[in-house]
Amino acid sequence: GSGTVNTEASDYSITHSSTGTYLIPGAKLATEGWQYKSPKSPTGGDDLAIVEVSDTDAGVQILVYERTMQISGSSVSIVKGDLMDVPSYSWVDVRLYELPVTY
Repeated sequence: GSGTVNTEASDYSITHSSTGTYLIPGAKLATEGWQYKSPKSPTGGDDLAIVEVSDTDAGVQILVYERTMQISGSSVSIVKGDLMDVPSYSWVDVRLYELPVTY
């Protein structure tokens, strides 16, 4: 239920308002390249959760859901379950918007 930032994002903090709900106040998502990466298992394998990341008026909102299997006939799909906190042994990478640098 906590978060940390790297030196490039040191002006930001991460809040955890309820189960599976995080906010980076005042931030915006990157507009180019990757935007976020889901938490992985300790061995680096499968995703541990389904993550939705979006820009809001308050900042970048991160919602983390359990992965649930849904079986329909002979097909199995992974769908969103209940909100869950990111496990203490993992994290969600979020890439924030950077102002262009001019020289």
